[in-house]
Amino acid sequence: LQSAKFKATIEEAPTDAELEKYGLKPPVFMVAAKAYVPDASGKGKDDPARQRTVTLYGGIENTFDGSVYVRREGDPRVYAADGSVRYALEKDLYALRDKEFLGLDEASLKAIEVKARTNAYALERDASKSWRMTKPSAMGADANRVKRLLRALREQRALSFLSDSAEERAKRGLDKPVVDARFTLDKAKPVRVRLSQVKQDGAAPRVFALREQGAEVTLAEVPEAALGVLDVPPV
Repeated sequence: LQSAKFKATIEEAPTDAELEKYGLKPPVFMVAAKAYVPDASGKGKDDPARQRTVTLYGGIENTFDGSVYVRREGDPRVYAADGSVRYALEKDLYALRDKEFLGLDEASLKAIEVKARTNAYALERDASKSWRMTKPSAMGADANRVKRLLRALREQRALSFLSDSAEERAKRGLDKPVVDARFTLDKAKPVRVRLSQVKQDGAAPRVFALREQGAEVTLAEVPEAALGVLDVPPV
């Protein structure tokens, strides 16, 4: 939006038929950007006189040179823009969404409880903010190991996002999770993370993660490696 330029003007006054031919009636994609012109003190965000909106409509690709047909709201002309403009602007929800959704900031954590396929344990932070194990035995915990565990959890990325429902959870095996973890936070609602592994019709196993925090729920498919992040021996 800041740097892209039109390569050429294709039609000065296109007809409806021409707009359809270029994929602009209806458009393939639309992007509206809102901004404001700051005053001398850098303010003016809420001043209607300083607000600006730019809307771009994108059409189909020109197979000859890979460019894309575009229009600008308030301007009847059809332009050609570099194909990279389409790649940058024609994004779906998955492309724009943050793929890191399991991670938690260690500083905000008070306790961790994990029940996994092989291992089960609980950790708590004492008054000095040091980690201690409370299950299966009471003893000091390896702070570096806890840091690595939390870092590995943050590194898991969603491969796709799914709509949450009771039926979808059951279909993805989350009513009987392989990993069930609860994270108690210092100043926010606790977080529950469940991981499941599903095999269907002879296909490769798929792993799903459900993250719940109060009313916020995220359901996604994640890499198979995510199953082993929390399933670590306590000693």
